[in-house]
Amino acid sequence: LGDEYTYLKYSDALLAFTLQYDYGKQVREQSLIECQMEPGKASPEISPRKSCVFDLEWANRCNIFRAFGYSDGCPCVALKLNPIYGWLPDVEEGKLGPEVRCTGKHDVDRDLLVHTGIKYYDARDRPDENLGVFPHYYFPYLAQENYNNPLVFVEFCMPPRYALVTILCHVEAKNLNSSVEFYMLMD
Repeated sequence: LGDEYTYLKYSDALLAFTLQYDYGKQVREQSLIECQMEPGKASPEISPRKSCVFDLEWANRCNIFRAFGYSDGCPCVALKLNPIYGWLPDVEEGKLGPEVRCTGKHDVDRDLLVHTGIKYYDARDRPDENLGVFPHYYFPYLAQENYNNPLVFVEFCMPPRYALVTILCHVEAKNLNSSVEFYMLMD
């Protein structure tokens, strides 16, 4: 929101980060395959040397044509899980993979975000207001050729202006308890 120079470094950084996810390039790579969501299943049908395509179209509103939301006051952040060799997430039956939720870290942060619309964009190809999912079929990481980490884009629509908010994003699986925190300040 406001002058482009105030957010250009953030949208440019997201553009540079997402270049590796160019769909055309991924499809041309013979080591990448299209994968399907099935609740609760790992990926036994996928060859251990193959990796799944990640389509940036899933990012929906979080794209370069909107400056990743920074131009209209709904900034997006990209979350990824660093690959752990051989790790297979243990998720509850019926879940699609490790789930991530973002909220304010402290009561004051949660109060500041009460009127902020938070949406998650992931491989489910539709926005969700409750959580994001890192699909099970991207695991385990076995140093596959051209492997791309799955992403979850989180859009914060109209966060409060001129207030520093500490955001905490927590990822859950039975065998993973991880979180990341960052600060958001809208001019």
